[in-house]
Amino acid sequence: MKNYRRILIAVLAEQALGNLIPRAAALAGNTAEVMVARIIDTASGFAPDGPAAVTAEEKAARKLPGIRRRLELELAYGPLAGAQAQVLAGPPAEVLAGLLRDWQPDLIVGAGSLLPQTWIEQALRHASGVRPDVLKVDRPPLLAQLLDLVVPRTAGQT
Repeated sequence: MKNYRRILIAVLAEQALGNLIPRAAALAGNTAEVMVARIIDTASGFAPDGPAAVTAEEKAARKLPGIRRRLELELAYGPLAGAQAQVLAGPPAEVLAGLLRDWQPDLIVGAGSLLPQTWIEQALRHASGVRPDVLKVDRPPLLAQLLDLVVPRTAGQT
């Protein structure tokens, strides 16, 4: 298995981290730095209209404190308690490209359905020259999710 120095977990703001944290923690071991980035998408949605319209950036600014607090709580009690937490707003591909250039991770971890290949490719194209590995983690089957609600797993169970 490859030893990664820096692992970036990238998710959109409204989506759950789910299996991403345990998977990244297993890959990180005790040596890798980990950053979890929640990205508030300001590129999608409808254009504002009318005299009292709210722009996507204004909506993102209102959401930012709550999303940051939720991310801190998600990380505080899990296997990635020492991970860096970032909440950023903007077009997701551009934001991810900026993180790739600035932080230079060796691996990007994202949910298979949350980071479609075109989104990753756009970010890598914008980052120009940065080529981390990409790991897509699929969500567990619906039956397994329902079973976890009824009978939660204990530490060490998979």
